[in-house]
Amino acid sequence: MWLSVAVKYIRISWAMVVANLLSVMSFRLSFLLYIFGIVIFFGAQFFLWIVFFNQFPSVGGWTSKDMMLVYSLYIFSLSVLDVFAGGMGDLARIVNAGNLDYYLALPKPILWHIAVSKADVASVGPVVLSFIIFLFSGPIGWLRILLFLFASCFSMILFFNFLIISQSIVFFVGGFEQGASAVKHLLTIVTPYPFSVFPVPFKYILMSIVPSFFVVTMPARLVDSFSIQTLIVLVCVCLVVSFLANKVFKSGLRRYESGNMMNVRL
Repeated sequence: MWLSVAVKYIRISWAMVVANLLSVMSFRLSFLLYIFGIVIFFGAQFFLWIVFFNQFPSVGGWTSKDMMLVYSLYIFSLSVLDVFAGGMGDLARIVNAGNLDYYLALPKPILWHIAVSKADVASVGPVVLSFIIFLFSGPIGWLRILLFLFASCFSMILFFNFLIISQSIVFFVGGFEQGASAVKHLLTIVTPYPFSVFPVPFKYILMSIVPSFFVVTMPARLVDSFSIQTLIVLVCVCLVVSFLANKVFKSGLRRYESGNMMNVRL
């Protein structure tokens, strides 16, 4: 039963992505330039890391191969989320503007409707770039590719639920839209950095408040050296974070004050 429901939602999500793609392709040149700009942005960051590791072959036990794996996993997970669930990053803005009423009028689940309301199809470019970087991260085989895709699921689940928690703060702290955006950018900034270079107090922060360690570093370990212990830890963390995200959102929803904007979108 649940499998058929999941398949239905996946099909609808894919249909919405295709619809968004057809929409932006009406301005084809602008769309292609936007993709090019995003790829250049991530590519330039990656190039700087390559230059850095050419000068310093090992940093805190991390080599250029480790960095390539972490960076490819980071870009892939973030970009796939932008393609299929880009609306989640707008939750604080939607609540702040009183526009949540529209989503409350739709069939449950509310979070799914918010997530698929926006699809940044231009992020397909970074998805391709992430695979190119991954090819240089170590010996490539079907098992390693499958592990990469498997590990990225944990990254996306954690990042998605982190967005729910950080964006839901707007329910409790009015006008937190900019703050939610800053928290998201903080996670995306620190995530691709070698975890071992941070001081111990900051490591605790990266394993709790801003969980970049679990978002990318630990999934990368799953790809590089698979172990049942790492898998169990990731599953447990995903369950805990998903539970917290659901609780925080539902608690915030009870505090939501309607914007009285029950307009219908056609």
